[in-house]
Amino acid sequence: MVKPFLDKAFDLLKSDVHAAKMGLEPSKTLHYPSCST
Repeated sequence: MVKPFLDKAFDLLKSDVHAAKMGLEPSKTLHYPSCST
């Protein structure tokens, strides 16, 4: 039941991590402060 939500969240997380690594949109990670832990 929660799998689709987790998949979506993981996708967002991976996208943010990738963006942060590339340094393209570091501000994007600020939209997900609860996921940065």
